[in-house]
Amino acid sequence: MKMLLAYQPPYDWPAMLGFLSARAITGLETVVDGVYSRSIGLNGACGTFSIQPATADALELSLDFPDPGAVPAIV
Repeated sequence: MKMLLAYQPPYDWPAMLGFLSARAITGLETVVDGVYSRSIGLNGACGTFSIQPATADALELSLDFPDPGAVPAIV
């Protein structure tokens, strides 16, 4: 599932990515080519998400999770 997460500029994605990269937990989080990815678990189910810039005022979230009902809790 993909969705756009709109924000009110300015939002310093490169600074946020640097912050997340410096604190990434090996085996749980990665930062590669401007994309932040993380493994997640909720209510006994596991999945992943990735987030990257999409437009000047939105990030693109790619979510791979088996329970669509969990999307509001994840986002």
